Amino acid sequence: MEDSQLHIVHSWKTRFVEDNHEHCVSKLKEHETWKQVHFYSAPHSHHYSNGQLVRIQGMIQDMHNPEFYMSKYTVRNKVTGTRQMHSGKYKDVLQVESDEEIEFHDDREFSKERQSLFCIPIPALNEWVKDLHKQNLVLPESKEGSDADRRGLKRSAEENEDENMDVEDSAGKNKKQETEKAAGGGQATTTLESIQNFSFPIQDCEGHSFILKVYDSEDSIKLNSMVEVVGFLSTDPALTCLDGGEMDNDRNAEHPPPSLVPRLHVLGINILEHCNPLLPSFNFKTEAQKAFELANDVLLDLRIIFTPLLFGDKLAVDFFICFLLSKVFARKDVTNVGNLSVNFHELPNLTDYTTRFYQILEKIVTKSHYFPLTIEGLNSKPFTPKKDYTSNKLRSGLLQMSQGTLLVFDETKLNVGQLQDLGTRNVLALRGLLERQEVLYDFQYYNTPFHTDLPILIFSEKKSLFPCDARIPLECDPEALKVINSSFEAANLYLKKEEVLTRIRTFLTAAQLADYEIADEAQTKIQEHFVEMRQKDKNFTGDDLHMILNLARLVTLSSGQHVLTVEIWKQACDMEGARRARL
Repeated sequence: MEDSQLHIVHSWKTRFVEDNHEHCVSKLKEHETWKQVHFYSAPHSHHYSNGQLVRIQGMIQDMHNPEFYMSKYTVRNKVTGTRQMHSGKYKDVLQVESDEEIEFHDDREFSKERQSLFCIPIPALNEWVKDLHKQNLVLPESKEGSDADRRGLKRSAEENEDENMDVEDSAGKNKKQETEKAAGGGQATTTLESIQNFSFPIQDCEGHSFILKVYDSEDSIKLNSMVEVVGFLSTDPALTCLDGGEMDNDRNAEHPPPSLVPRLHVLGINILEHCNPLLPSFNFKTEAQKAFELANDVLLDLRIIFTPLLFGDKLAVDFFICFLLSKVFARKDVTNVGNLSVNFHELPNLTDYTTRFYQILEKIVTKSHYFPLTIEGLNSKPFTPKKDYTSNKLRSGLLQMSQGTLLVFDETKLNVGQLQDLGTRNVLALRGLLERQEVLYDFQYYNTPFHTDLPILIFSEKKSLFPCDARIPLECDPEALKVINSSFEAANLYLKKEEVLTRIRTFLTAAQLADYEIADEAQTKIQEHFVEMRQKDKNFTGDDLHMILNLARLVTLSSGQHVLTVEIWKQACDMEGARRARL
């Protein structure tokens, strides 16, 4: 092994990695090595060649059945009779020259299994996150093709029982079809739209989907996990005919052509807790602590921005800040701990208020999505994923999002109409999400609950139709209402300060993931408070205590502290008491 080649990571080839696998995997665990790998950019796909090592970020949208591949196979020269052993790892097709043939073995030793995952761009990623990725993008030099693209004869490991198949003709014909599609044929466009409609929960996801081929992963990869992956790119046109030819609607959704959904043979995979590019994972604790120490400045920023936008209602602003930091950090039986859904109601009748509010919100959080709760919207878009057994693929739904995605539902848009079957199921799905932070996936013959973590904010004219942890009737200052348009202009102007944006964005992520504990003195006070409240009010329950405990945690973190004190506990009790008094 050449030590210099080990350090030039972006030039690694499959043969080199296989010969030096242990050293390469170990080297890839170093941050500097990992970041050397070129980030894949869909608009610049011509810069990447088949077999090149690339890096991507995405969300696991579907998990296919495991597939078998030939880890080793023998190629015999038909003229000289000489034999060579080749590796099938990190490849989709077996590589054979025109004067060679494959010798298949009965020995099952060389038949291995790999996991197949469908990875889509992280849904609901906000523009500032995408812009930062683009700013940091370093492209490899554009290449005309790779040796694998110029092979005359290829054969699929999964089709190896058909030894008489005319692979050369099929692959040659298919290359022509792929070239026509890459040139912008109408059929390719329709197919891409079909894949997006099938697999994307919302339609504004930018970038490529990938099929990940995972070998011997030590990580427990779950559905909807955010991941960053390093692997060998596979865009071989021969895959199209081997996977079933051109797509007929959704028939081949599980195996779309590689020109539309490239394969990535995984060398390394990291499961992400967050996707904020301002807080690099390799140095997260140090950078997060720096951001955490800016709590007082950030709290002042948030109050300056949102107090006028919430019509001068300071209590609403305090609950909104807690909402921004809420996160499910534990589960016990059917109860999730840490989530805080909020319903602002008694809204003034203002045109476009909720959309303008959301436009401010999306500038400071990494992932969010706005959905107007209209009858048409509820009846048209499924909220829950559903298994399609025809294509053996999971059809996505609005609620199939990665953890930490803020959802804003606008109930002020609710109009008169009749809910159809889909609309009724969507209402039940949203209610279940709010009550349990779980989504029931439809597998046709049964439903399977999947845990999730989606903070939800609902705007409504009156009390929401849906259950929320904190219902807050807004108390509007008449003067604030008069100047609401100027307040939105001022908020946008304030957020043009780069240092303000950066500290808010970094703090919100750092605070969500910060450590938290309850001081002994505070624990004693909490126990005393519960006994006292039970004596005063027989209707005070464990759920009520849970609400104040959750608030206390969020107030602690928003203050830039890790430990709940008696003072903060009293502050949380006052907040909840003031909210209940309004009800």
